[in-house]
Amino acid sequence: MPKLRAGLAFLALIGCAQGTAPQTPAQGFRTGAAPIYSTAALPVTRMLGTWRQVAGFGARTPCTTAPTLQIAAQGGRASAQYDLCFGPNRRMGAGALASGGAQGRYHLPNLDTPIWVLWIDEGNRSAALGTPDGSFGMIVSKDPIPKDRMRAAREVLAWNGYDLTQFHQY
Repeated sequence: MPKLRAGLAFLALIGCAQGTAPQTPAQGFRTGAAPIYSTAALPVTRMLGTWRQVAGFGARTPCTTAPTLQIAAQGGRASAQYDLCFGPNRRMGAGALASGGAQGRYHLPNLDTPIWVLWIDEGNRSAALGTPDGSFGMIVSKDPIPKDRMRAAREVLAWNGYDLTQFHQY
């Protein structure tokens, strides 16, 4: 009976996954043949804190000395401040963090496309982020990322259609 309950819970979770039809990537970091999924049932509270970008697509070295994403909440509202590498391009911004249409999808201030959380570890310490158009993908972590979490994040990016030959750990 416990196996049946676990199986049903797993199927329910799969049914909640947020997907999209394949899209042709804008900058070639993701193949248009693979569907992409954001993490279902991900409240913004799991994303609170200071994240350091530890890997990304395009450039072999970070475009800034300390690429970071800070997410805070006050009075029921979430805000973000970031200085990140989107491919070889540095992007900075600060302001309200808006919903991207579903949990696990967020609009950062001054960005046209929502960031999708493709994976976050159980302890909310490391996450793989991306977007359906493939214009960027990255791994962020709150602490030095161990090999097992880096491997898991890379596998999720690959499963979501990202071309790991263009992926670089900083």
